[in-house]
Amino acid sequence: MDDNARYVVAVAETGSISEAARRMHLSQPALSQRLKQLESHLGTVLFDRKTAPLALTQAGQVYLEWAYKTIDAEDCMNREIQAIANKATRRLQIGTSLPRANSLLPDILERFYQRVQGCVVFMYEAGMPESHNHLLSMSGIDCAVFTPVRPESTLFSGEPICEERMLFIAPASWHIPARDEGEMYPVISLQAIADLPFIMPPRQLKHNWIIRNMMDAAEVKLRVILHSCSNEMTFEMIRRGLGVSLAPNTFVFSWVDERLALYCVEGCSSQNNLYYNRRLNSKVSHDEQVFIALAKEWVAEHPMLRAHSLSGEDPKR
Repeated sequence: MDDNARYVVAVAETGSISEAARRMHLSQPALSQRLKQLESHLGTVLFDRKTAPLALTQAGQVYLEWAYKTIDAEDCMNREIQAIANKATRRLQIGTSLPRANSLLPDILERFYQRVQGCVVFMYEAGMPESHNHLLSMSGIDCAVFTPVRPESTLFSGEPICEERMLFIAPASWHIPARDEGEMYPVISLQAIADLPFIMPPRQLKHNWIIRNMMDAAEVKLRVILHSCSNEMTFEMIRRGLGVSLAPNTFVFSWVDERLALYCVEGCSSQNNLYYNRRLNSKVSHDEQVFIALAKEWVAEHPMLRAHSLSGEDPKR
């Protein structure tokens, strides 16, 4: 099958050919050319290029509906074939947020495979509300874990797993004035950050606008020297001494080494909760029960994560 359906979905969900190209790991001209070829083949345009973000035409809306069905069918086929190839009798389909998955899930998956035999785990990107809700509602995944998406109470049940806190990250070789206030890390003020060369995280990540809102509220202007395209680049540039940045604590587990220093930010409390979400009234398999229990166990072991201070949250939300 060709990738046209996935390209159209990416453009529709991001509202931008350049953002969709980054998601699909293509150049912007290459994706633009593919869309033009598809529209030429169909004999009509799918997007109104005069709007920002791009809007679907009537034909585009029809195509998008069928694109989702095509992708679901192809993914289902691939899962069935892979399960047969792996001689697996069971599978567990989990949606998650990619930046957090890279940091949080490797240890949990290792424990899961030590505990469970004969189950193949399929991981899907479900960090955005659109992909999260679509995958859950279409039975594309059994559950979503470590996603920042609050469950829609009429469609899904949800449970907060842990709390995120924003951390300041700097090269370990830099001497940055900070205070010891009994926190896990030294504390730095937002005003002190303003004087340092700052690396802004990718625009598509939620903590990009969280950072902007924090700074606007504190009337602090950042000295941005680089707009990063990935978490990997952000952390690598900090290691090389180019600048500093801010990131949720759930991003740092797999990235921190002796070249990076972490700080708490004065006046910056929890910004977000991460959830375990699933469809209402759907049966929970034994494999899913084991996986979620291991995830909660792992979270409870790490003082960097707040697992039990989720006051005010409705677990059914």
